[in-house]
Amino acid sequence: MPTPLRSTNQLTATPQGPPRLLGRLLRLEPGVRWPVLIASAFAIANVTTVVVQFVSLATWITTSDASAVHWFFGAFITRGALALLQSPVILRVAGPIRRSLRRRALRSVMANPPSELSSEGAARLVTLGADTVGDFLASYLPALISAGLTPVLVITWIAVTDFLSGVIVGITVLVLPLFMALLGLEARDRMNDRFAEHERATHYFSDIVRGMATLRAHRRESTVVAQLGTVEQSLRDSTMATLRVAFLSSFTLELLASLGTALVALALGLRLISGHVTLPHALAVLLVTPEVYLPIRRAAARFHEANDGVVAAEHLLTLADNTTTGEPAPPLQSLDIDAVNLAYDDRLQRPRILSATIVAGSFVDVVGPSGSGKTTLLRTLAGFHTPQSGTIRINDLDLGTLSLPSWWRHIGWLDQNDTLSGDSIGSAISAGRSVSSNDIEELLNSLRLPFTPNSYLHDGGRNLSA
Repeated sequence: MPTPLRSTNQLTATPQGPPRLLGRLLRLEPGVRWPVLIASAFAIANVTTVVVQFVSLATWITTSDASAVHWFFGAFITRGALALLQSPVILRVAGPIRRSLRRRALRSVMANPPSELSSEGAARLVTLGADTVGDFLASYLPALISAGLTPVLVITWIAVTDFLSGVIVGITVLVLPLFMALLGLEARDRMNDRFAEHERATHYFSDIVRGMATLRAHRRESTVVAQLGTVEQSLRDSTMATLRVAFLSSFTLELLASLGTALVALALGLRLISGHVTLPHALAVLLVTPEVYLPIRRAAARFHEANDGVVAAEHLLTLADNTTTGEPAPPLQSLDIDAVNLAYDDRLQRPRILSATIVAGSFVDVVGPSGSGKTTLLRTLAGFHTPQSGTIRINDLDLGTLSLPSWWRHIGWLDQNDTLSGDSIGSAISAGRSVSSNDIEELLNSLRLPFTPNSYLHDGGRNLSA
Protein backbone atom coordinates (compact mmCIF):
# COMPACT_ATOMS: atom_id res chain seq x y z
CA MET A 1 0.00 0.00 0.00
CA PRO A 2 1.48 3.39 -0.93
CA THR A 3 2.79 5.51 1.90
CA PRO A 4 1.06 8.91 1.88
CA LEU A 5 2.97 12.14 2.04
CA ARG A 6 3.31 13.77 5.41
CA SER A 7 0.41 16.00 6.29
CA THR A 8 1.02 19.61 7.07
CA ASN A 9 1.53 20.34 10.74
CA GLN A 10 -1.19 22.53 12.13
CA LEU A 11 -0.17 24.85 14.90
CA THR A 12 -2.45 23.74 17.68
CA ALA A 13 -2.01 23.63 21.41
CA THR A 14 -4.24 22.58 24.26
CA PRO A 15 -3.41 24.90 27.15
CA GLN A 16 -3.20 22.83 30.32
CA GLY A 17 -1.89 25.30 32.86
CA PRO A 18 1.52 26.43 34.13
CA PRO A 19 2.50 23.09 35.78
CA ARG A 20 2.07 21.27 32.45
CA LEU A 21 3.95 24.09 30.74
CA LEU A 22 6.86 23.49 33.12
CA GLY A 23 6.81 19.79 32.24
CA ARG A 24 6.91 20.60 28.52
CA LEU A 25 9.79 23.00 29.09
CA LEU A 26 11.77 20.38 30.98
CA ARG A 27 11.22 17.88 28.18
CA LEU A 28 12.12 20.32 25.39
CA GLU A 29 14.90 22.22 27.20
CA PRO A 30 16.76 20.21 29.88
CA GLY A 31 18.49 23.43 30.97
CA VAL A 32 15.22 24.49 32.65
CA ARG A 33 16.25 22.31 35.60
CA TRP A 34 18.70 25.02 36.69
CA PRO A 35 16.00 27.67 37.24
CA VAL A 36 14.01 25.00 39.09
CA LEU A 37 16.94 24.15 41.36
CA ILE A 38 17.76 27.83 41.97
CA ALA A 39 14.12 28.62 42.79
CA SER A 40 14.03 25.64 45.19
CA ALA A 41 17.21 26.85 46.91
CA PHE A 42 15.76 30.35 47.29
CA ALA A 43 12.52 28.89 48.70
CA ILE A 44 14.36 26.81 51.32
CA ALA A 45 16.55 29.76 52.27
CA ASN A 46 13.48 32.00 52.55
CA VAL A 47 11.71 29.51 54.85
CA THR A 48 14.77 29.35 57.08
CA THR A 49 15.00 33.14 57.39
CA VAL A 50 11.24 33.40 58.07
CA VAL A 51 11.42 30.94 60.97
CA VAL A 52 14.54 32.58 62.39
CA GLN A 53 13.02 36.04 62.02
CA PHE A 54 9.74 35.33 63.83
CA VAL A 55 11.20 33.04 66.50
CA SER A 56 13.76 35.73 67.37
CA LEU A 57 10.99 38.36 67.35
CA ALA A 58 8.86 36.29 69.73
CA THR A 59 11.88 35.71 71.98
CA TRP A 60 12.71 39.41 71.99
CA ILE A 61 9.15 40.43 72.89
CA THR A 62 8.68 37.87 75.64
CA THR A 63 12.15 37.74 77.22
CA SER A 64 13.84 41.02 76.14
CA ASP A 65 16.89 39.02 75.06
CA ALA A 66 19.27 41.45 73.32
CA SER A 67 20.85 38.75 71.15
CA ALA A 68 17.44 38.02 69.60
CA VAL A 69 17.47 41.54 68.11
CA HIS A 70 20.56 40.76 66.09
CA TRP A 71 19.04 37.52 64.83
CA PHE A 72 15.83 39.32 63.89
CA PHE A 73 17.47 42.10 61.87
CA GLY A 74 19.95 39.67 60.31
CA ALA A 75 17.10 37.44 59.11
CA PHE A 76 15.13 40.51 57.99
CA ILE A 77 18.02 41.80 55.84
CA THR A 78 18.72 38.32 54.45
CA ARG A 79 15.06 37.86 53.51
CA GLY A 80 15.03 41.19 51.70
CA ALA A 81 18.22 40.33 49.83
CA LEU A 82 16.74 36.98 48.74
CA ALA A 83 13.62 38.72 47.44
CA LEU A 84 15.72 41.19 45.44
CA LEU A 85 18.14 38.65 43.98
CA GLN A 86 15.77 35.79 43.13
CA SER A 87 14.14 37.19 40.00
CA PRO A 88 17.30 38.68 38.38
CA VAL A 89 19.34 35.52 39.02
CA ILE A 90 16.70 33.20 37.55
CA LEU A 91 16.06 35.57 34.63
CA ARG A 92 19.76 35.56 33.81
CA VAL A 93 19.86 31.77 33.91
CA ALA A 94 16.71 31.60 31.78
CA GLY A 95 18.19 33.85 29.08
CA PRO A 96 19.87 31.02 27.09
CA ILE A 97 16.69 28.95 27.37
CA ARG A 98 14.62 31.75 25.90
CA ARG A 99 17.09 32.25 23.05
CA SER A 100 17.15 28.51 22.34
CA LEU A 101 13.35 28.35 22.16
CA ARG A 102 13.30 31.37 19.85
CA ARG A 103 15.82 29.69 17.53
CA ARG A 104 13.78 26.48 17.54
CA ALA A 105 10.61 28.39 16.73
CA LEU A 106 12.29 30.33 13.92
CA ARG A 107 13.65 27.12 12.41
CA SER A 108 10.17 25.61 12.59
CA VAL A 109 8.66 28.67 10.89
CA MET A 110 11.27 28.47 8.14
CA ALA A 111 10.79 24.71 7.73
CA ASN A 112 6.99 24.76 7.59
CA PRO A 113 5.02 25.53 4.43
CA PRO A 114 4.15 29.21 4.00
CA SER A 115 0.44 28.53 4.42
CA GLU A 116 0.81 27.03 7.88
CA LEU A 117 1.22 30.19 9.94
CA SER A 118 0.62 33.83 9.13
CA SER A 119 3.51 36.25 9.44
CA GLU A 120 1.66 38.15 12.17
CA GLY A 121 1.10 34.96 14.16
CA ALA A 122 4.70 33.82 13.76
CA ALA A 123 6.06 37.22 14.80
CA ARG A 124 3.75 37.31 17.82
CA LEU A 125 4.74 33.84 18.98
CA VAL A 126 8.50 34.23 18.43
CA THR A 127 8.60 37.59 20.25
CA LEU A 128 5.82 37.54 22.84
CA GLY A 129 5.94 33.80 23.40
CA ALA A 130 9.70 33.72 23.96
CA ASP A 131 9.59 36.71 26.31
CA THR A 132 6.73 35.10 28.20
CA VAL A 133 8.79 31.96 28.80
CA GLY A 134 11.48 34.11 30.44
CA ASP A 135 8.89 35.90 32.57
CA PHE A 136 7.33 32.56 33.48
CA LEU A 137 10.66 31.15 34.68
CA ALA A 138 11.62 34.33 36.57
CA SER A 139 8.21 35.18 38.06
CA TYR A 140 5.70 32.37 38.26
CA LEU A 141 8.11 29.42 38.60
CA PRO A 142 9.63 30.65 41.91
CA ALA A 143 6.12 31.34 43.23
CA LEU A 144 4.97 27.87 42.17
CA ILE A 145 7.93 26.12 43.81
CA SER A 146 7.62 28.27 46.93
CA ALA A 147 3.92 27.40 47.14
CA GLY A 148 4.87 23.73 47.10
CA LEU A 149 7.88 23.76 49.43
CA THR A 150 7.18 26.53 51.94
CA PRO A 151 3.89 25.20 53.40
CA VAL A 152 5.39 21.72 53.87
CA LEU A 153 8.51 23.03 55.61
CA VAL A 154 6.68 25.58 57.78
CA ILE A 155 3.92 23.13 58.77
CA THR A 156 6.62 20.63 59.74
CA TRP A 157 8.25 23.21 61.99
CA ILE A 158 4.89 24.22 63.49
CA ALA A 159 3.98 20.57 64.14
CA VAL A 160 7.32 19.97 65.89
CA THR A 161 6.84 23.11 67.99
CA ASP A 162 3.10 22.69 68.63
CA PHE A 163 1.42 19.58 67.21
CA LEU A 164 -2.20 20.78 67.48
CA SER A 165 -1.45 24.01 65.61
CA GLY A 166 0.32 21.99 62.92
CA VAL A 167 -2.78 19.80 62.50
CA ILE A 168 -5.09 22.83 62.21
CA VAL A 169 -2.85 24.54 59.63
CA GLY A 170 -2.42 21.29 57.70
CA ILE A 171 -6.18 20.73 57.42
CA THR A 172 -6.85 24.29 56.23
CA VAL A 173 -4.01 24.11 53.71
CA LEU A 174 -5.41 20.87 52.27
CA VAL A 175 -8.68 22.70 51.52
CA LEU A 176 -6.94 25.41 49.49
CA PRO A 177 -5.95 23.26 46.47
CA LEU A 178 -9.61 22.34 45.91
CA PHE A 179 -10.68 25.96 45.62
CA MET A 180 -7.56 26.83 43.62
CA ALA A 181 -8.29 24.01 41.16
CA LEU A 182 -11.91 25.07 40.66
CA LEU A 183 -11.05 28.74 40.23
CA GLY A 184 -7.96 27.89 38.16
CA LEU A 185 -9.98 25.90 35.62
CA GLU A 186 -12.37 28.79 35.20
CA ALA A 187 -9.50 31.26 34.92
CA ARG A 188 -7.78 29.07 32.32
CA ASP A 189 -10.90 28.99 30.16
CA ARG A 190 -11.29 32.76 30.45
CA MET A 191 -7.64 33.31 29.53
CA ASN A 192 -7.92 31.02 26.53
CA ASP A 193 -10.97 32.96 25.33
CA ARG A 194 -9.14 36.25 25.85
CA PHE A 195 -6.09 35.03 23.92
CA ALA A 196 -8.33 33.89 21.05
CA GLU A 197 -10.13 37.26 21.05
CA HIS A 198 -6.80 39.07 21.00
CA GLU A 199 -5.62 36.96 18.06
CA ARG A 200 -8.82 37.65 16.13
CA ALA A 201 -8.56 41.38 16.84
CA THR A 202 -4.91 41.43 15.71
CA HIS A 203 -5.63 39.62 12.44
CA TYR A 204 -8.74 41.70 11.76
CA PHE A 205 -6.83 44.93 12.23
CA SER A 206 -3.93 43.78 10.03
CA ASP A 207 -6.38 42.72 7.31
CA ILE A 208 -8.00 46.16 7.39
CA VAL A 209 -4.64 47.91 7.14
CA ARG A 210 -3.53 45.76 4.19
CA GLY A 211 -6.83 46.17 2.35
CA MET A 212 -7.49 49.83 3.14
CA ALA A 213 -6.63 50.97 -0.39
CA THR A 214 -9.15 48.52 -1.87
CA LEU A 215 -11.76 49.45 0.74
CA ARG A 216 -11.38 53.14 -0.02
CA ALA A 217 -11.64 52.46 -3.73
CA HIS A 218 -15.04 50.82 -3.11
CA ARG A 219 -16.01 53.38 -0.42
CA ARG A 220 -16.37 50.73 2.25
CA GLU A 221 -13.74 51.95 4.69
CA SER A 222 -16.22 53.58 7.08
CA THR A 223 -18.27 50.38 7.45
CA VAL A 224 -15.24 48.21 8.15
CA VAL A 225 -13.68 50.69 10.57
CA ALA A 226 -17.00 50.91 12.43
CA GLN A 227 -16.83 47.16 12.99
CA LEU A 228 -13.60 47.67 14.94
CA GLY A 229 -15.80 48.92 17.77
CA THR A 230 -17.51 45.52 17.93
CA VAL A 231 -14.16 43.73 18.03
CA GLU A 232 -12.94 46.11 20.73
CA GLN A 233 -16.05 45.52 22.84
CA SER A 234 -15.65 41.75 22.54
CA LEU A 235 -12.03 41.99 23.70
CA ARG A 236 -13.08 44.27 26.59
CA ASP A 237 -15.78 41.82 27.71
CA SER A 238 -13.37 38.87 27.74
CA THR A 239 -10.83 40.92 29.71
CA MET A 240 -13.41 41.95 32.33
CA ALA A 241 -14.58 38.32 32.68
CA THR A 242 -10.99 37.32 33.37
CA LEU A 243 -10.57 40.06 35.97
CA ARG A 244 -13.76 38.98 37.76
CA VAL A 245 -12.42 35.45 38.15
CA ALA A 246 -9.05 36.80 39.35
CA PHE A 247 -10.67 39.01 42.02
CA LEU A 248 -12.93 36.15 43.16
CA SER A 249 -9.92 33.84 43.47
CA SER A 250 -7.94 36.38 45.51
CA PHE A 251 -10.89 37.03 47.84
CA THR A 252 -11.46 33.29 48.41
CA LEU A 253 -7.82 32.61 49.26
CA GLU A 254 -7.61 35.63 51.57
CA LEU A 255 -10.73 34.46 53.40
CA LEU A 256 -9.46 30.91 53.86
CA ALA A 257 -6.04 32.14 55.01
CA SER A 258 -7.64 34.48 57.56
CA LEU A 259 -9.90 31.70 58.89
CA GLY A 260 -6.93 29.33 59.22
CA THR A 261 -4.89 31.89 61.14
CA ALA A 262 -7.88 32.73 63.35
CA LEU A 263 -8.40 29.06 64.25
CA VAL A 264 -4.73 28.71 65.21
CA ALA A 265 -4.92 31.89 67.29
CA LEU A 266 -8.06 30.64 69.04
CA ALA A 267 -6.51 27.26 69.89
CA LEU A 268 -3.28 28.86 71.09
CA GLY A 269 -5.15 31.40 73.23
CA LEU A 270 -7.24 28.76 75.01
CA ARG A 271 -4.21 26.55 75.63
CA LEU A 272 -2.12 29.52 76.74
CA ILE A 273 -4.74 30.38 79.37
CA SER A 274 -4.78 26.79 80.64
CA GLY A 275 -0.98 26.73 80.76
CA HIS A 276 -0.47 23.98 78.14
CA VAL A 277 1.81 26.16 76.01
CA THR A 278 4.33 28.88 76.84
CA LEU A 279 4.04 32.43 75.57
CA PRO A 280 7.26 32.42 73.44
CA HIS A 281 6.20 29.24 71.64
CA ALA A 282 2.61 30.41 71.15
CA LEU A 283 3.70 33.81 69.83
CA ALA A 284 6.30 32.27 67.49
CA VAL A 285 3.76 29.80 66.04
CA LEU A 286 1.16 32.56 65.61
CA LEU A 287 3.65 34.81 63.80
CA VAL A 288 4.85 32.04 61.49
CA THR A 289 1.36 30.68 60.63
CA PRO A 290 0.46 33.36 58.01
CA GLU A 291 3.66 32.47 56.15
CA VAL A 292 2.11 29.10 55.31
CA TYR A 293 -0.67 30.74 53.29
CA LEU A 294 1.34 33.65 51.87
CA PRO A 295 3.22 31.64 49.16
CA ILE A 296 -0.05 30.00 48.06
CA ARG A 297 -1.81 33.36 47.76
CA ARG A 298 1.21 34.81 45.94
CA ALA A 299 1.27 31.86 43.51
CA ALA A 300 -2.45 32.33 42.84
CA ALA A 301 -1.90 36.01 42.08
CA ARG A 302 1.05 35.22 39.81
CA PHE A 303 -1.08 32.53 38.13
CA HIS A 304 -3.55 35.15 36.94
CA GLU A 305 -0.75 37.47 35.90
CA ALA A 306 1.09 34.77 33.97
CA ASN A 307 -1.80 32.76 32.54
CA ASP A 308 -2.39 35.07 29.56
CA GLY A 309 1.23 34.72 28.56
CA VAL A 310 1.24 31.00 29.36
CA VAL A 311 -1.23 30.44 26.51
CA ALA A 312 1.16 32.18 24.10
CA ALA A 313 4.11 30.26 25.56
CA GLU A 314 2.34 26.92 25.05
CA HIS A 315 1.72 27.81 21.41
CA LEU A 316 5.42 28.72 21.13
CA LEU A 317 6.43 25.35 22.57
CA THR A 318 4.12 23.62 20.10
CA LEU A 319 5.84 25.55 17.32
CA ALA A 320 9.34 24.92 18.70
CA ASP A 321 8.62 21.23 19.18
CA ASN A 322 7.30 20.97 15.64
CA THR A 323 10.65 19.84 14.31
CA THR A 324 10.99 18.40 10.86
CA THR A 325 12.29 14.84 10.68
CA GLY A 326 13.15 12.60 7.81
CA GLU A 327 16.00 11.45 5.64
CA PRO A 328 18.12 13.96 3.68
CA ALA A 329 16.87 14.40 0.13
CA PRO A 330 19.32 13.30 -2.58
CA PRO A 331 20.07 15.38 -5.69
CA LEU A 332 17.15 15.03 -8.10
CA GLN A 333 17.61 12.46 -10.86
CA SER A 334 14.05 11.32 -11.46
CA LEU A 335 10.62 12.32 -10.14
CA ASP A 336 7.95 9.59 -10.18
CA ILE A 337 4.30 10.56 -9.72
CA ASP A 338 2.30 7.41 -9.03
CA ALA A 339 -1.54 7.69 -9.22
CA VAL A 340 -1.67 11.00 -7.35
CA ASN A 341 -5.19 12.36 -6.81
CA LEU A 342 -5.21 16.10 -7.57
CA ALA A 343 -8.46 16.76 -5.69
CA TYR A 344 -8.03 19.37 -2.97
CA ASP A 345 -10.71 20.46 -0.47
CA ASP A 346 -13.32 18.63 -2.56
CA ARG A 347 -13.30 21.44 -5.13
CA LEU A 348 -13.04 19.06 -8.08
CA GLN A 349 -16.27 17.47 -9.28
CA ARG A 350 -14.48 14.25 -10.14
CA PRO A 351 -11.06 12.95 -9.15
CA ARG A 352 -8.14 13.59 -11.48
CA ILE A 353 -5.47 10.91 -11.18
CA LEU A 354 -2.01 11.70 -12.53
CA SER A 355 0.93 9.35 -13.11
CA ALA A 356 4.14 10.51 -14.73
CA THR A 357 7.92 10.14 -14.64
CA ILE A 358 10.07 13.24 -15.01
CA VAL A 359 13.84 13.01 -15.41
CA ALA A 360 16.32 15.66 -14.40
CA GLY A 361 17.07 18.28 -17.03
CA SER A 362 13.75 17.95 -18.88
CA PHE A 363 11.15 20.68 -19.40
CA VAL A 364 7.55 19.81 -18.61
CA ASP A 365 4.42 21.91 -19.14
CA VAL A 366 1.41 21.26 -16.94
CA VAL A 367 -1.62 22.35 -18.98
CA GLY A 368 -5.27 22.30 -17.98
CA PRO A 369 -8.34 24.46 -17.41
CA SER A 370 -8.78 26.54 -14.28
CA GLY A 371 -9.46 24.33 -11.27
CA SER A 372 -8.05 21.20 -12.83
CA GLY A 373 -5.37 20.86 -10.12
CA LYS A 374 -2.25 22.44 -11.64
CA THR A 375 -1.41 24.51 -8.56
CA THR A 376 -2.30 21.61 -6.28
CA LEU A 377 0.10 19.36 -8.18
CA LEU A 378 2.97 21.83 -7.89
CA ARG A 379 2.33 22.44 -4.19
CA THR A 380 2.14 18.68 -3.65
CA LEU A 381 5.49 18.19 -5.40
CA ALA A 382 6.95 20.85 -3.08
CA GLY A 383 5.57 19.02 -0.04
CA PHE A 384 3.01 21.68 0.89
CA HIS A 385 0.00 19.41 0.36
CA THR A 386 -0.76 15.74 0.91
CA PRO A 387 -2.60 13.95 -1.91
CA GLN A 388 -5.71 12.02 -1.04
CA SER A 389 -4.12 8.99 -2.67
CA GLY A 390 -0.95 8.06 -4.50
CA THR A 391 2.73 8.65 -3.83
CA ILE A 392 5.58 10.80 -5.11
CA ARG A 393 9.08 9.34 -5.22
CA ILE A 394 12.40 11.12 -5.54
CA ASN A 395 14.98 8.69 -6.99
CA ASP A 396 12.79 5.82 -5.72
CA LEU A 397 12.60 7.42 -2.25
CA ASP A 398 9.16 8.32 -0.92
CA LEU A 399 8.84 12.09 -0.52
CA GLY A 400 6.92 11.46 2.71
CA THR A 401 10.06 9.99 4.31
CA LEU A 402 12.35 12.89 3.34
CA SER A 403 13.18 16.02 5.28
CA LEU A 404 11.33 18.86 3.59
CA PRO A 405 14.05 21.51 4.21
CA SER A 406 16.62 19.23 2.57
CA TRP A 407 14.23 18.68 -0.36
CA TRP A 408 13.65 22.41 -0.77
CA ARG A 409 17.40 22.94 -1.20
CA HIS A 410 17.19 21.05 -4.51
CA ILE A 411 14.17 22.85 -6.00
CA GLY A 412 13.03 26.35 -6.83
CA TRP A 413 9.52 27.59 -6.20
CA LEU A 414 7.71 30.56 -7.72
CA ASP A 415 4.20 30.88 -6.34
CA GLN A 416 1.33 32.44 -8.25
CA ASN A 417 1.04 35.00 -5.45
CA ASP A 418 3.61 37.77 -5.89
CA THR A 419 6.17 37.78 -3.09
CA LEU A 420 9.74 39.03 -2.93
CA SER A 421 12.35 37.71 -0.53
CA GLY A 422 15.28 39.55 0.98
CA ASP A 423 15.83 43.07 2.26
CA SER A 424 17.25 44.65 -0.90
CA ILE A 425 16.59 44.73 -4.64
CA GLY A 426 19.74 42.70 -5.24
CA SER A 427 18.76 39.91 -2.85
CA ALA A 428 15.29 39.72 -4.41
CA ILE A 429 16.72 39.41 -7.92
CA SER A 430 19.37 36.84 -6.99
CA ALA A 431 16.75 34.76 -5.10
CA GLY A 432 19.40 33.06 -2.99
CA ARG A 433 21.78 32.28 -5.86
CA SER A 434 25.30 33.59 -6.31
CA VAL A 435 24.91 36.62 -8.62
CA SER A 436 27.41 39.46 -8.75
CA SER A 437 26.36 43.03 -8.03
CA ASN A 438 27.67 44.13 -11.45
CA ASP A 439 25.35 41.70 -13.25
CA ILE A 440 22.37 42.87 -11.19
CA GLU A 441 23.26 46.52 -11.85
CA GLU A 442 23.52 45.88 -15.60
CA LEU A 443 20.11 44.22 -15.53
CA LEU A 444 18.54 47.17 -13.70
CA ASN A 445 20.12 49.64 -16.14
CA SER A 446 18.93 47.67 -19.17
CA LEU A 447 15.38 47.76 -17.79
CA ARG A 448 15.77 51.48 -16.95
CA LEU A 449 14.76 50.91 -13.35
CA PRO A 450 15.77 53.63 -10.85
CA PHE A 451 17.30 51.21 -8.36
CA THR A 452 20.69 49.91 -7.30
CA PRO A 453 21.41 46.41 -5.98
CA ASN A 454 21.55 47.87 -2.44
CA SER A 455 18.23 49.71 -2.69
CA TYR A 456 16.03 48.89 0.28
CA LEU A 457 13.12 46.54 -0.46
CA HIS A 458 10.10 47.66 1.50
CA ASP A 459 7.76 45.19 3.20
CA GLY A 460 6.02 43.18 0.50
CA GLY A 461 7.82 45.17 -2.19
CA ARG A 462 5.33 48.01 -1.88
CA ASN A 463 7.89 50.52 -3.22
CA LEU A 464 7.81 48.63 -6.54
CA SER A 465 5.11 48.75 -9.15
CA ALA A 466 3.11 45.61 -9.96
